[in-house]
Amino acid sequence: CRNGLLVIRDDPEGLEFPWGPKPFREVIAGPLLRNNGQSLESSSLEGSHVGVYFSAHWCPPCRSLTRVLVESYRKIKEAGQNFEIIFVSADRSEESFKQYFSEMPWLAVPYTDEARRSRLNRLYGIQDSEDDGESEAAKQLIQPIAEKIIAQYKAKEEDAPLLFFVAGEDDMTDSLRDYTNLPEAAPLLTILDMSARAKYVMDVEEITPAIVEAFVNDFLAEKLKPEPI
Repeated sequence: CRNGLLVIRDDPEGLEFPWGPKPFREVIAGPLLRNNGQSLESSSLEGSHVGVYFSAHWCPPCRSLTRVLVESYRKIKEAGQNFEIIFVSADRSEESFKQYFSEMPWLAVPYTDEARRSRLNRLYGIQDSEDDGESEAAKQLIQPIAEKIIAQYKAKEEDAPLLFFVAGEDDMTDSLRDYTNLPEAAPLLTILDMSARAKYVMDVEEITPAIVEAFVNDFLAEKLKPEPI
């Protein structure tokens, strides 16, 4: 049902009817970009080994893989192999896409070509949002720290000054991110003081219990510098 809705969204006039699985060469057909602004037609890759890289800047495992993949890609190209990678972005904005793509030496489907990116996602069964397992792992990481801090204030018969939550990929999170002008990076540790219209942000490669606890303790000790919302 979900794929059916996406098909209709991408082809409202029915120009590609009958709808059904299409070969890769048809789905990818069109211009591809390099991060220097140059473009070439996908047909020029005929006869090449092609890897399709679904990734996004907000995804920490993706960013880690990208660094490794860049090294492997360059070694393969230096060896004279007929090989290319095509990046299919799941970034939330064109600005994030450009920032992330600037790190990549290979090709990309233009970010503005949403229909082609969507067709490639469907072709390979790629989900649009982060895996629920990542959110659950984040909850398990943060919960002991939250319980510890809440217990400390409860022992003093005081209300805890913080509420803890894990935000995933959904409309509510996007709205909150837009309203508070948070960066696209993930994982992202954030404390929002809505009454003071202030935010405290830590962009890290990996969130660990020690980092979370230090971040919260620095906030409670008023060691962090607020940014305006």
